[in-house]
Amino acid sequence: MARLMTAEQVASEFGLPSARTVRTMRADGLAAVRLGKAYLFDVDDVQAFIQSRKETKCRDRIEVHISPSSGIGAAGTSNGAKLAAPGSTAQALTIAQRLKSHSPSSSRKGSAPLDPPGRVIPLNSRSTKR
Repeated sequence: MARLMTAEQVASEFGLPSARTVRTMRADGLAAVRLGKAYLFDVDDVQAFIQSRKETKCRDRIEVHISPSSGIGAAGTSNGAKLAAPGSTAQALTIAQRLKSHSPSSSRKGSAPLDPPGRVIPLNSRSTKR
């Protein structure tokens, strides 16, 4: 038969900081038996829960051999400038001109001048006539 313990007993038995820690463990998935208003914990379940939560140390860094023919050069800095293919520059200019032109469905028709701005009505307010 399994030995059941209260949260306080589990905390003292396993050297945990407080019963609150055990309640947090229960919220994270530790199995418990409810008896009235109390939760009782099986010793084996607590040990299994603690084992499942242990963090493992990361392995040491593994050095990878890179062959000289892999195409990966030594680390360096780049000035950022790259030569583009001759056709790509022309294509970029064509796209830029298309984006600058108005679409046929826009409100501005052809090359007609813009409408004159509306008339501005001066503000006549008592607070401005001091």
